Amino acid sequence: MIDSGKSFSGCIVAIGASAGGLEALEQFFDACSSETGAAFVVIQHLSPDHKSMMNDLLGRHTDMPVVLIEDQMPIEANRVHLIPPGKLLKISYGMFNLHDKQPHVLTLPIDIFFSAMAEQYGARCIGIVLSGTGSDGTRGCVAINAAGGFLLVQDPDEARFNGMPNSAIATHLVDEVNTVHQLSEKLPHYLERINTSTLIQTHLGDPARKTATPRSAATSSNAVPAYHPKLQPTQDEVLEYLFQALQQACGVDFREYKMATVLRRIERRMQVLHLSRLEDYWQHLQQERSELTLLRRELLICVTSFFRDSEAFAALNERVIQPLVAQAGPQPSLRVWCAGVSRGEEAYSIAMLFVEAFERLNIQPELKIFATDVNPQNIDFAGAGLYAETIAAEMDATRLERFFTQGEKGYTVRPELRQVVVFAQHNLLADPPFTRMDLVVCRNTLIYFKPQAQRRALTRLQYALKPKGYLFLGPSESAAELGASVQALNEKQKIFQRTHHPLQASLEQQDLRQLYMPAERRLAPRPAPAAIQPEELLIQHAQQLLTESYAPPALLVNQQDEVLHFFGQVQDYLHLRPGVASMNLVRLLPETLVPIATALLYKAKKEQISLASGWVTQSLKNKARARTGEAQAKDEFKTAQPTAEEAENVELRLVAHALPPLPDQAQEARYALLCFETHQQQPRKNNALLNMDKEAQVRIGELELELTATRESLQATIEEFETANEELQATNEELRASNEELQSSNEELQSLNEELNTVNAEYQEKVLQLNQLYSDLDTMGKALGIPTIFLNAQLCITRFTPDAQKLFKLREGDLGRPLDDIVNQLQHPQLLEDMQRTLDTGKPLEKDIVTEDGHNILLRVMPYQVRSSVSKGAVASFIDVTALAGRQQVHFSASQAHSSQQPIRPPQHLNLSNDQDE
Repeated sequence: MIDSGKSFSGCIVAIGASAGGLEALEQFFDACSSETGAAFVVIQHLSPDHKSMMNDLLGRHTDMPVVLIEDQMPIEANRVHLIPPGKLLKISYGMFNLHDKQPHVLTLPIDIFFSAMAEQYGARCIGIVLSGTGSDGTRGCVAINAAGGFLLVQDPDEARFNGMPNSAIATHLVDEVNTVHQLSEKLPHYLERINTSTLIQTHLGDPARKTATPRSAATSSNAVPAYHPKLQPTQDEVLEYLFQALQQACGVDFREYKMATVLRRIERRMQVLHLSRLEDYWQHLQQERSELTLLRRELLICVTSFFRDSEAFAALNERVIQPLVAQAGPQPSLRVWCAGVSRGEEAYSIAMLFVEAFERLNIQPELKIFATDVNPQNIDFAGAGLYAETIAAEMDATRLERFFTQGEKGYTVRPELRQVVVFAQHNLLADPPFTRMDLVVCRNTLIYFKPQAQRRALTRLQYALKPKGYLFLGPSESAAELGASVQALNEKQKIFQRTHHPLQASLEQQDLRQLYMPAERRLAPRPAPAAIQPEELLIQHAQQLLTESYAPPALLVNQQDEVLHFFGQVQDYLHLRPGVASMNLVRLLPETLVPIATALLYKAKKEQISLASGWVTQSLKNKARARTGEAQAKDEFKTAQPTAEEAENVELRLVAHALPPLPDQAQEARYALLCFETHQQQPRKNNALLNMDKEAQVRIGELELELTATRESLQATIEEFETANEELQATNEELRASNEELQSSNEELQSLNEELNTVNAEYQEKVLQLNQLYSDLDTMGKALGIPTIFLNAQLCITRFTPDAQKLFKLREGDLGRPLDDIVNQLQHPQLLEDMQRTLDTGKPLEKDIVTEDGHNILLRVMPYQVRSSVSKGAVASFIDVTALAGRQQVHFSASQAHSSQQPIRPPQHLNLSNDQDE
């Protein structure tokens, strides 16, 4: 992992949301503290044709600055960064990198940013998945978990659209599923746990602890040591207990993994459980046994994708796969081993390249890919072959349509690709390797092992290759430990080829003992036998003596003529052949005895009788060798080996005795005893003799009749299949064309739907704001008490205040009517002309007019125009200035009196001053 975020050393919280995510985001930031010290990044599916208003909408729910990301913008703490519309976002060296989103192509911006963030910041990142449709963010969650970060997901029951939350939860890697409010409140706790990591420093900071953890004597025991609080075990002892419990539960010895990685994953589980001491975690694990499964899943990191590192797969296809297919020809078989395949994407990617190479050359050699992993859950997942819709971003549309079928739950691998891959559980460090492989693939698995374990694993991979076989490793792995036994074909892409140089190291002895034994035939350790009484031991010796002295050598065979047990000295009658070891009777007997033995056993088991063959002369070379060995043993000074083999001809006959099936088996499970009798060994009863010629003719006749019937049935079946195949091919071509169109339309509609949901959420927010403004405007109009009328360009009424009804005969239904249709109380015939003049000139107008009842009115007409629109209108307000006009008149009269030289006398009708006194 590259720790490139030098300009920002804090934690990053990435929030992925899609449809219905605006409401969840607002709730999250309403409860989120603005002083967490982390940088927040919000990733949404935004339409490139719509200007996002997200910064304005979220800005009212947090005190942190909300900014729209620009290319090469630095990351800052306590700030919310928003992805721009039509862009894909990555991060490197503490800077944001923007890339244009390709039109009409399914892109996953949340996955892309989550993966880039995990690669750069590792355990210092937190991914949060909120409401949304589809499965975007799922792959990114896997990357964050592998890097040691935390994953938080909104409760699907709370989310408006639960597609993305459910898809993330299905990975079984999520640390917490909760409501948005609870996630926001618990976020500081996760940030605090990241900043106070101490387990790795405690164990790896001390040089004395950097050596491998010693194994205690209890490692081989089947019982896990119990935790005793009073004993106060050290952390090293607690780790040993953990390793023992994990090894017994899943068969993996994590002591051979890099200690820093193991401790980081253990500490991550402790942080999720809010535990600070390793001893407390061990105690919790003993109380909750399911935690052991979660810890194992946490330790067995699962990070892969289809055609991961496309340049490396392109080089593999050019340098290895195409030459292998060209050299194989139409008949030979190809064998490939993919070790550590995780969830199967890598194995299927290899299979696709081989199938494409076969189709180019129009050949069909036998291909078998053995895909192995130590985690049984991964094997089950890979065997099902069902992957999320996000894989559409990992390969081109041609391969996706060719090798997958789309369903409601995602993409399923087609049977023709699935049948060439065999998935099996296999421990690269403990189980014996496969053999005679043309190609061995092991990418990004060795990096988790300690150096010594890496050497052992490389030796196994090398041993699995046949001469001139190929080895394909990960970008951070090297084959330098193998020395001259391999040569590099492409050092950059880690492609190697085995040479004829002898193997550098051998496998462990315990692996060689079970190298060729199938897994289903490996016997478990037998329990210690119970004590045998002296009388029973004496009887056993007597039975063995009788068998060796008087009974003929014999073989116990099953229904398939496989030998189950040897009685007596049968090695004189057996002839071992070179090649694959087998217990089948045909591979053990001399060629001259094979037809006799098979005929005897067939008839004896079929009719449940005992049969004997005629006397035949057989050359036994083993006896000649035995006597030569005895002669040499008598002379201790002779060291020369015999130069010629002596043979002894012996008259013998074969006897087959049918045995009844076991009580717990079906009647078809028949067994037989095949005996080798000589003239010195007299049978205890007369057995029926088998006429080989007659029996052979009868058997040949039966087989010919069966063959004829089988041929006729096969021919009829072939004709039916040919007819059906032609119809299916025509139908398949039509369906393929329709599927391509539907798939393309579905992807576009899905992307468009996500964008429309986001735009719709923003518009709903704006509608709420407009409703609030409308309410404010209506209330303000009522509070001012000024008659006001709003007119459009055609002088039709669009809105009026309640006070306007005092001057105009208006009702609620008059909206939209021309103003000149409404009766008014104004003595101003030029009212419409004044308003039209304002509309034409765009200049405001003020006039003093009078009503019919003598009130003075100030007419004020103001033009207005809607932003980003060509429509115009006017607002006419009628202000009653009667009182103001009276005061102005009194003021004017007073001013005139002061300016005059004559004294002002009051009116006569007032009779003021001295007239009253008189």
